[in-house]
Amino acid sequence: MIEFRPQEGPQESAYRSLVDELLYGGAAFGGKTLWLATDVLKYILFSKFKAKIFRRTYPELNELITYAQEFYPSCGGQYRDGGHFWFFPSGATIRFCHMQNEEDWMGHAGESVPYFGFDELTTFTEKQYTSILPWNRTRDPEIPCVVRATTNPWGPGLGWVYDRFIAPVCIDGLPTNAIQHIETALPDGRIVEHQRQFIQAKYTDNKIGIDNNPSYVSKLMEEPDPEKRSAYMDGSWDIRPGQYFSTFRDRVHVISDDEAREKIKEMPVSRAGAMDWGGAAPLCYLWGIRFLETIIVEREHYEADLVGSEHVKLIKERTPKDEWPPFTVADPEMWYRKRRNLLRSEVALNEEFGRMMTGSPNFLHKANNKQIDGYAAIKQKLHFTADRKPRLFIARSCVNLIRELKQAEREDGEGKDPDKIKHDGRYHAIATLRYLVSHLVEPWVAEQQDVPPGSWEAEFQKNRDTGTYDSVFAR
Repeated sequence: MIEFRPQEGPQESAYRSLVDELLYGGAAFGGKTLWLATDVLKYILFSKFKAKIFRRTYPELNELITYAQEFYPSCGGQYRDGGHFWFFPSGATIRFCHMQNEEDWMGHAGESVPYFGFDELTTFTEKQYTSILPWNRTRDPEIPCVVRATTNPWGPGLGWVYDRFIAPVCIDGLPTNAIQHIETALPDGRIVEHQRQFIQAKYTDNKIGIDNNPSYVSKLMEEPDPEKRSAYMDGSWDIRPGQYFSTFRDRVHVISDDEAREKIKEMPVSRAGAMDWGGAAPLCYLWGIRFLETIIVEREHYEADLVGSEHVKLIKERTPKDEWPPFTVADPEMWYRKRRNLLRSEVALNEEFGRMMTGSPNFLHKANNKQIDGYAAIKQKLHFTADRKPRLFIARSCVNLIRELKQAEREDGEGKDPDKIKHDGRYHAIATLRYLVSHLVEPWVAEQQDVPPGSWEAEFQKNRDTGTYDSVFAR
């Protein structure tokens, strides 16, 4: 008999976890696939037990099958179909499957399966994963219904995997093993709880593997792509393939709301607001301040499916009376979009929002809408080195802005511009940040529109020719 014992540390924690959904992920060589192939054996004494373990493509199942052939026969397992299907003396079965195409999940719909496993979850789409969850069920109340997954922090599905498993349990930008407790109200009024957990893996956890492969780490270090190397060696979730803002780091650029408030209290600041009109999509409003070369985004409003007055109400509620930005730049599209008001006259959106916010139709000003210049300004402020701190910080409560900065990808492919973001109807918070940073770096609208007398924008305009801006941002 070949015996398997999980290694002490994360692998053992993953093996003992009782949550409904578990992701065991992180650096390469953490023993994740071996864990998945053997974790399922805990339930083979139940006669009605079924398991399906997926890889995205058929050839990728080979490693799982190799582990199965090593350990399953010791438990009485016999196989058919070249090792893709295993059955045990109790009647339990384990099947290794693939879902190469988006809609392949439909071939598994309708069959009650109490154990679903996904190896390298970031290679799957969110639709593939969530679409088969309704079939995670059983007729035997003694069999737990669970979903288990492994992954490296790399792949096309990194964004949705991060949002589902990692982001909710981050503390100071670092993932934890904390359990998410998700409550759902049933139609009959009962409340049921669903538990979800992430367990971080590191290559140093796999001591047996390192002893058997002493040169493996040096091979990881030879990976030429620095982003992939960090993902595979460090298990970093801050880096993803094609990431546009590749220098953005949660632990570097994101600060607590309390720290943001303290920084603002310590220094005289210049304030500004920025807004991106979303229509049916989310409307985003950001509050920002600048001191010398440093910009802090202190809070955000990010809501969809609200009428304009409801947006304005929430924006006002989130703004202390003494912190209302004297100058707000907005999506230039608002100047060209009009709708009828109660008097049956057409009013441009910028005028409508301006009146609702301050009573003045001229409160909003056109933002600088030069995309590449705006992105370059953001990247310049995000840049940091071991000896130089970044010049852009974001309060942790700005969850949508943080999420978008991590997920934004470069355009790629023939005829595409890598200096642009690959747009697909998202990134409203990034557009707003682009307006805000462009204005706080150099309020070009001051040349074209009236600015409040005595505002820092007016002083900036006055000092433009001399280039003496320090007094503007540190007065």
